Amino acid sequence: MAGDANAFRKASIELLRQEIDALRRTLGLVVKSTRAYKSPGRPDGRRQTQVAGVVGISQPRVSQFENGSIGLSNADLRNLLRECGFDITAPGGRALEAVIRAVRDHEAGIDVLLEEAP
Repeated sequence: MAGDANAFRKASIELLRQEIDALRRTLGLVVKSTRAYKSPGRPDGRRQTQVAGVVGISQPRVSQFENGSIGLSNADLRNLLRECGFDITAPGGRALEAVIRAVRDHEAGIDVLLEEAP
């Protein structure tokens, strides 16, 4: 019986890890689609190189972020979100930043759940 419970526990942790991975990729897509959004004030949207130059990070780093690697510092994250078109003083922008930080700051802790005994 204990083995059955442990198998279920491990499977549920693995599912959680997969969901967090999907969330990282989705967060990157939200940022990318907002950055590239075309409007009368930005008929071409913003390019990764433009955002990278203002934020002070490399264009490949912006690309990595948009593809799910969310390991930016707090300052770089905040500047990236601003430059991509988010109002981080508004509820939506604040929530997005908080979710990105939560995933970034706690993902490693979730990964070790498999090794921690209940």
